[in-house]
Amino acid sequence: MPVVGTHGLRFAVLSDIGSSVDSRATIANLISAAVESEAAEVGGQHPISAVLVPGDISYADNDGLEWDAWQRMVQPLAAWKPWMVTAGNHEIELDRDNQSNSFAGFRNRFRMPGKHSDEESSFTYKKRAYVGYNHGNFYYSYTAGTAHVIFLSSYSSCQAGSEQHSWLLQNLKVLSLPLSLCLPSTNTAEPEECGQGPDTVAPCRHAQPLLQ
Repeated sequence: MPVVGTHGLRFAVLSDIGSSVDSRATIANLISAAVESEAAEVGGQHPISAVLVPGDISYADNDGLEWDAWQRMVQPLAAWKPWMVTAGNHEIELDRDNQSNSFAGFRNRFRMPGKHSDEESSFTYKKRAYVGYNHGNFYYSYTAGTAHVIFLSSYSSCQAGSEQHSWLLQNLKVLSLPLSLCLPSTNTAEPEECGQGPDTVAPCRHAQPLLQ
């Protein structure tokens, strides 16, 4: 990750990846772009600093072998460039031991920086209630070079007074860097079905006034 204060950042942002033929082509193109940017750095082109993935990652549908295949696919790039991720609606996978639990594959395979809380929040997806999580894997921030990157979660409450909303307020108060990048997690479901339950709402509506 670029040292704080470093200028000349370049991020690759992608979601809805999966492990199809097109997915493999996308990863191969990213690797080629990363190689070319490293070689061209002396000519003024900045290398890719990190890959940002705001959800909809593997489309594994609770298949551990599919998750393994996806991770092998991205490993050549992920072992070279930092991958910062959060969960989208395609990461809603049930824990076999606890059917009210969710995001089992994502929670067990990724650990992002940030505040890890025991607070739970519920959300509704395809007319079914799930348990959401307020911890570092879902919303967090970090500084890379002159950028302060903020990931928000569509599956943790962001209403005023919620833990995510309070965290975002505090995050923005101490922000002094000239460049910020805010990424909400991917939510390709209908608004009334996902992130719109009684406790959890899509973050953009509540976060937008804070980011203006």
